[in-house]
Amino acid sequence: PIDPGRVGSTGHSYGGILTNWLITRYPDRFKAAVPGAGASNWTSNYALSDVSRSKELEFLGPPWEPEAREVMIRQSAYLNSGGVQAATLFVHGEDDYRVPLEGSIQLYTSLKKQRVPTKLIIYEGMAHGGWGHWNNVHRMINELRWWETYLKPMGTVPVSDPN
Repeated sequence: PIDPGRVGSTGHSYGGILTNWLITRYPDRFKAAVPGAGASNWTSNYALSDVSRSKELEFLGPPWEPEAREVMIRQSAYLNSGGVQAATLFVHGEDDYRVPLEGSIQLYTSLKKQRVPTKLIIYEGMAHGGWGHWNNVHRMINELRWWETYLKPMGTVPVSDPN
């Protein structure tokens, strides 16, 4: 059976977008989350992403058109982030032009101001993917620690415990 008090979500790129969306749409279902390089605000993503034209297909036009703007606002995790409860670790490349860092910063700031446990790790000089071996090791260690902190049952031995 699934323990409803220990449900988490993670993903990178589109998986990061979905993780951001899930924790804002179902705030009481997720205990922890780790979105990687996930957009959270479609109106700013449109202006900053190197593939902004693809958003016109997804959202029925650019953000200055009322119908498209309405869809973008409704689908933006950041703009719907009130009440999020999931402890959230954001991981993002500093030079990500596909899904710009600003999206993670915006949602991180919202959660921080709401006093939700949150952390933002920015990989200096890194783009959307291919962060290099040691950055990936660093990311995985931090993700494991996050899961251990927020999802492990009380009294169990952490994976990172060498003893």
